[in-house]
Amino acid sequence: MSIGLTLLSARRVTRPVVAAVVLVAAALPLLDPAETRLEGLPAALQVTETGAASTGWIAALLVATAWAATSGARLVQRWYDGESAWLAPTRPTRLALAAAGVLGISLGSAALALPPMVPFAILPAEGADPLLERELAAGPQRSVVLAPGDTSGIALPPVSVVAAHRLRVRLMPTVGGLGATTDARLTVRDAEGDAASTDTVFVGGRRWAEFPLPPGGELLVVTNVGEGALAVLGPQPVEIWRPSDAFAGGHLRAAALAALWVAAIGALAAAAGAWVTPPIAGLLTIAAALLAATGATGGVPALSLLAAELGRGLDALGEGRAPSRPGAGALGTAVATIALASLTVAPALSRWHREGRR
Repeated sequence: MSIGLTLLSARRVTRPVVAAVVLVAAALPLLDPAETRLEGLPAALQVTETGAASTGWIAALLVATAWAATSGARLVQRWYDGESAWLAPTRPTRLALAAAGVLGISLGSAALALPPMVPFAILPAEGADPLLERELAAGPQRSVVLAPGDTSGIALPPVSVVAAHRLRVRLMPTVGGLGATTDARLTVRDAEGDAASTDTVFVGGRRWAEFPLPPGGELLVVTNVGEGALAVLGPQPVEIWRPSDAFAGGHLRAAALAALWVAAIGALAAAAGAWVTPPIAGLLTIAAALLAATGATGGVPALSLLAAELGRGLDALGEGRAPSRPGAGALGTAVATIALASLTVAPALSRWHREGRR
């Protein structure tokens, strides 16, 4: 494998100007919407503090995905337009050259997922809470149904509570009451039975009720104060969340998910660019990315798994939670995509050599 070709391809994808555009796209939603400098921005960027992180990642990914699709498709064309030394019939083999080039394109594309970490780690939205990670779950293994006026107590596990800890309860209206919706009063009591915190929430569908966990809370009392029936959905309907101790508050995990996605986009663009013209290859890759991201017409096998895992990570950011680490399936899919793209590019190099495109 040619390390020089790998580094060359990676450098051509990761251009400073593109990295700067990705960084700006990620940072814009973190600015205070009340500032006058944001008055001219599109409405999609006028977000709340809770959704600033996910919106910033989406904006950055749009730029990075578009660039990876277009540049990856164009770089393969450049290998034989004035760079015939990379395609010489001597060693390394064409498969090794294809693997080196595709790997470089994928690594350069993946590097575009790193600039968004800068604003999220250093300049978070003013007043925004840190990303949370689930620490404990509690409650019965089966759901509990409460008729209007009924009460249920759930013992809370002991936990060293800090200010940012939050309590979440999974609720849903159910059949058996006078209405289709209801209200739930949630009370946290301490060891003496005193109410440390009380909140009333409307339950119109399946939802999480969330509020700060007060120190010393040992018992959660759920009371159905509405006209409909209320279900406390098991198993373990109560969760305690704490600030994430992951690097950069969990945004490194988001960067890893984004890197796998953009790396796969770059590899597919390189494979397409080996057989068709760069503009067509770029459009085909962008279309495949849109199909995978939206799940339309069954999705795209090579990208749908990565899109689903990335979507879950972005949803977590939008809810103030730290994304999960990339799973083995996502890692394997990205590696397999790069390998298959290399196998696709290699025959094209042989075809170009026979046609005298050196």
